[in-house]
Amino acid sequence: ARVSFTVWPEFPEENVGLQLFIQEKEHQVFLNEELQLTVDTRPPKHIVIVNKLVTVTDNQATILSGAGSDSSVIASVLKNQTLSATGELEDWYRVSISETEIGWVGKSQVTTVTMNAKAEMPIPSIQGLEAARSAQFITLNEQLKQAESDRIKVEEALHQREQEMLALRSKLENLSTTQNTELSTAHEKLEQERIEREQTEKALRVREQEMQKLQAKLEDIAQNQTTEMTSMEEKLHQEHAQRQQAEKALHEYQDELAKLRSQLSQITENAVSQKAPPAIALATPFDGKEVKVDRINLIGAAASERGISRIEVRVNNELLARRQSRGVTVVSGRTGSQTTFEFSEAIALREGTNHITVTAFDEDQLSNTRELKVTRVVDKGKIWAVVIGISNYDKVRPLKYADKDALAFHDYLINVVGVPKEQMTLLINEQGTLVALKRNLGTHLKRKASPKDTVIIYYAGHGAPETDATSPDGDGLEKYLIPYDADPQDLYTTGLPMREIETIFHRLNAERVIFITDSCYSGAAGGRTFPTASRRAVVSDNFLTRLSKGKGRVVLAASRAGEVSEERDDLGHGVFTFYLLEGLKGKADFDADGLVTVDEAYTYVSTHVPSVTGQNQHPMKKGEVEGQLILGQIR
Repeated sequence: ARVSFTVWPEFPEENVGLQLFIQEKEHQVFLNEELQLTVDTRPPKHIVIVNKLVTVTDNQATILSGAGSDSSVIASVLKNQTLSATGELEDWYRVSISETEIGWVGKSQVTTVTMNAKAEMPIPSIQGLEAARSAQFITLNEQLKQAESDRIKVEEALHQREQEMLALRSKLENLSTTQNTELSTAHEKLEQERIEREQTEKALRVREQEMQKLQAKLEDIAQNQTTEMTSMEEKLHQEHAQRQQAEKALHEYQDELAKLRSQLSQITENAVSQKAPPAIALATPFDGKEVKVDRINLIGAAASERGISRIEVRVNNELLARRQSRGVTVVSGRTGSQTTFEFSEAIALREGTNHITVTAFDEDQLSNTRELKVTRVVDKGKIWAVVIGISNYDKVRPLKYADKDALAFHDYLINVVGVPKEQMTLLINEQGTLVALKRNLGTHLKRKASPKDTVIIYYAGHGAPETDATSPDGDGLEKYLIPYDADPQDLYTTGLPMREIETIFHRLNAERVIFITDSCYSGAAGGRTFPTASRRAVVSDNFLTRLSKGKGRVVLAASRAGEVSEERDDLGHGVFTFYLLEGLKGKADFDADGLVTVDEAYTYVSTHVPSVTGQNQHPMKKGEVEGQLILGQIR
C-alpha cells in the first residue's frame, strides 16, 4: 500500500507521528505500530508558469497527484489526448483535468502542440477520471462490507468459544476429586482461552474503530458528491438565466432591427426620385458611449434601392471587416425593390477613444459613411513614480543637466498628469545614494504598488560598463546605474547593476512598469558615461531585453548600448529628455485623443533625437504590453 500526504509549511514540529495498523485477512494477525517521520524543511522547487497544449504520445499516460513517480495515480489518458499545461517542474508538466482540479504528467509521455494564435487554453476531457472516483467509492464500500463480515465472524467465534466454556464448566462440575489433575489441565486451557478471547475482543474493538473511520470517510465522500451536485445545479440555473438574458437581448435586437428597417424604408422611399447614397442605421453602440469592457458588438443595417454591394467597418482607421451583400439588386426595366443588408461585428477596443467607421456601397459604388466614437475606460489603479536625477557626483565627473531633466519630468507628472505628491519620490544629486535607490525601488515600491497600479521609474545620470566574464549579455560586460556615492574603481560594490534592476522589476506586484533611462553604457568619452577599462568592448543591447521580460514591463532608453546620450546647452537638457517632454506635452499625440502612449512617445523621440544628433543617438524601446500603455495626457 502506498500513502502520499503533505505537511503544510507552518507545521510547528520537526517530526510527524503516524499510527500504522495492518491486519492479515485469513488468520486475523495484525500489526499496530507508531511511526515518527522527519519533516522535510527544504524550500520547495519553483514551478515555472507556462501556457501551452501538450498531446499524449504513449498508448496510455497516467496523471499523478504530484510531480514525482512516487505520487498516487488520479487519472489515465489515452494516446492523442490533448491536455492544457499551466506549469512546468523539471521532467513534469502540470495539467488541468477539470475546471477545479490539476494533475502532473511526465514530459516523456507527451509532446508540445504548436498554437498559431493566442487563445484561451481549453480544459480537456480526461477519460477515466469519474471512473477512478467511482472505483475509489466502490473500494471503500467493499472495505466497509469486509470489515462488517469480519466482525460477524469474530462474534460467531466468540459465541462458539463461550459455548465451549459452558460445556467445560459443566464437565468440571461432574468430575470427581480423583480427576484433580485433569481439572487443573482444564483450568489452564480455560485460562488460555480467556486470554485468547481478550485478545480477540481487543482486535474486534480495533476493527470496529477502523470500521467507524471507514464509515466517516464514506460519509465525507457522499457529502462531497452532494456538494458537487448542488454546485452543478447552481451552474445549470446560472446558464439558464444567461440563456434567458440572451433570448431577451435577441428580442430587443429584433425590435431594434424592425425599427431600423422601417427607418430605412422611409429613407429609401424619399430617395426613389433621386440617386441617393445608401442609408445606414446603427442599433448599437451609440455615439459617445463609454464602456469598461474590451469588446463590443456593432449592430446595424444598410439599405439602397440599387442594392448593397458591400459593407466596410474600420476601427481607428484600420479595416476590421469587409462584408459582401447577398441582397436583391435592381434590374433595368423592372420595378425596383429595396435591398436591406444587416450586419453584426465584434469589435475589440483599445484603451481610450476608439473611432468606428461604417461605410456602405451600393451596386453603382455610391457610398455613405457613419462615424461614431466609443471610449473604453480602464481602471488603471494608482501611479507610483520614482524620479532620479544626478548631475553632481562624489567621485565621478559631473553632468550638466541630469538633475534638471529629473526635476522637469517630476514637474510634468505632478502638474500635468496629476500624480499625487505622496505617490512620488524625487532623488536629486546627493539624495541618490546606492542605499536610497535600492530602498525606494526594491522595498518601498514593492510594498506600495498593487497589481492594478502603474509604476514609472525615471533615471537621468551616468551609466557605465565593467568587465565581467559572467555577464549573460554575451559581451563580457556588466552595466551599472551610477549612484551619487559610487566609486568608479569599485562598481561591483558601489554601483547598481542591471541584474539588480531586473530583480527589482520581478519583485514588483504592479502589472505595468515603465523604466525610462536617459544615460548610456558605452564607456566612451563624453555624454552620460565614462570609461572603466583601457579596452572597450562592443556593448550588447541584451540587458535591455532582459529588463523588459515579464508581463507589462517596458524599457525606454535614450540611446543604443554602444552610443552616447548627449546633453545640449542650447536645449538646457539631455537631448532625449527634452524631446520626450515635448512629445508628452502634446506633439506626440498623433491620433489627437488627448493621451500619449509609450508607443507614440517612442515614435516621436526616435524621429527627432537622431535628426538633432546627426544620427549619433537612437532611442530604443523594449517590451510589449496588451493594449495601450498611457504615459502622458494633454491639458
